[in-house]
Amino acid sequence: MLQVGGEIELYVCSEVYDELVSALRTGGASIDAILFLDAMRIISHKPMLVTAELAHDALQLYKIYGGPRRLHYFDSFHVATARKYQLPLMTSDEFVIEHKNELNIDATDLREI
Repeated sequence: MLQVGGEIELYVCSEVYDELVSALRTGGASIDAILFLDAMRIISHKPMLVTAELAHDALQLYKIYGGPRRLHYFDSFHVATARKYQLPLMTSDEFVIEHKNELNIDATDLREI
């Protein structure tokens, strides 16, 4: 999310759509995920496409930081996107927030907004 000339621009890694659908498919998310997808259709945002380069960076991050109670697979794509485009990341993921300097990103805790 960036503020440009008084307006807020929202960016998302295109992997977020797969993350939500996968969570629903595997039973790892409630109906709230569908409501979130509905909101994403309404709220203006710009998807940042996953490229081969970005996927490579995400998997490198996951290789280094991934694991139980660490960087989640899907979050590695969000972190890689934030790094590539030098965008702040809004998240409630405690690992990402606690390791934002190591991950070389600016992260805001959604729970504090």
